[in-house]
Amino acid sequence: MLVYFITIFILFAFSLHELISNNIRKKKILLYFSYLLLVVVVGLRWETGTDWDAYLNVFSTTTSLQDVFLSPIEKGFLLSNYFVNIFTDSYSFYLLLHAILFYYLIIKSFSKITQYPQLTLMLFFASTLGMMGSSRQLLAVALCLYGLSYLIENKKIHFILYVVSSFFLHTISLLFSAYFFLNRKIKDIYLYLAVAIAFFIGKTQIPLTLFSLFGEVNQYAADKTDAYLEGAKEELMYAELSLVGLIKRLLFLFIFIYLRGKIEKRMPHYNLLLNGYVVGIAFYFLFSTTLLVMVSRGSFYFNLMDPLLLSSILYTFRRDVDKLVYLFILLFLAAVFISQIGFLN
Repeated sequence: MLVYFITIFILFAFSLHELISNNIRKKKILLYFSYLLLVVVVGLRWETGTDWDAYLNVFSTTTSLQDVFLSPIEKGFLLSNYFVNIFTDSYSFYLLLHAILFYYLIIKSFSKITQYPQLTLMLFFASTLGMMGSSRQLLAVALCLYGLSYLIENKKIHFILYVVSSFFLHTISLLFSAYFFLNRKIKDIYLYLAVAIAFFIGKTQIPLTLFSLFGEVNQYAADKTDAYLEGAKEELMYAELSLVGLIKRLLFLFIFIYLRGKIEKRMPHYNLLLNGYVVGIAFYFLFSTTLLVMVSRGSFYFNLMDPLLLSSILYTFRRDVDKLVYLFILLFLAAVFISQIGFLN
C-alpha cells in the first residue's frame, strides 16, 4: 500500500510544478518521469490486481494459434499473449510491455485533451488502481481514450479505428462509440432529465430484457450475453452499490454542469467530456438493480471522464492561491480513492 501512496505524492509534486511553472520543457521532462514511474510500479507488480490468477492462466495456456482461436476470450487480447509467448514465457515481461503501451496511450491522450496532463494522470492513476490487473479492459480504455483525442480534433475516422481496435480486446468497449454523437452542448435540464429517466427505468426489468435481446444477434453475442447474465446473478448475491459512490456521482454531476459556462470558454471540448460523464451516470442507474456486472465493466468507459473533468475545474480559478488549495483537495481525494481499494491492503 505504501508504494502507491508514495507514487501519488510524487505525481502530486509534479502536478504542483505543472501548475506554477511556465517552463514547457521541464513539464515534459517531469511527465516523462511520471511515465517511467507508473510503468515500473504497475508493470513490475506480482500477484497484485484483479483477476490475477485468471490472466496468468490465460498467458500460460496461450502458446499456439489454436489456443487463440478455440478460446471464447477476445482474439486481440489472446494474440498479444501469444506473440509474447513466442519470445518468452515470462509473465512479468508481458505485464511490463502492457504497462509501457497502456501509459503511453494514456499520457499522449491527456497531453492532447487537457492543459493539465500531470494532474489528470494523478487522478486517473488513483481512480483506476482498483482495476489494476484487468488487462483487457484497461488496454481497450487506453485505445478508446486515444481515439477520443482524435475525435476532439474532428478526425472521426481515427476515432472509429481506435474504438474498433479496442473491440478485439474488450467487446463491451463498443459502448465508447457513443462519444461520436456527444460532441455538442446539451441544455442542463435535458442532462438532468436523462439521469432521472435512467433511474426510473433502472427500477424495472426493461434493461435486463433489452440486454438479453443482444444474445440473438449471433452465437458469439449469445455466449457473451450468457456470460454477463451469469455474472450478474453472482454479483447481485453479494454486492451492493455504494451510497457514498452514488452521492459522489450526483455531487460531481451538479458541479460539472454548474461550472461548464466558465470552463467551456477555455476548453471548447468540455461538453463532449461532460456528456460522456452523464451517459456514465445514466448507465449506472439503468443497470444498478439488474446487471451490476455491467455497472462495473460498461460504465468505466464513461467514468474515466472523472479525472479530466475534475482537473478542468482549475480553469475557473483566477487566483493562484485558490488553484493551490484545490490541488490539495484533489490530493486528498486521490488518497481516499487508494485507501478504499481492498486488494492493496
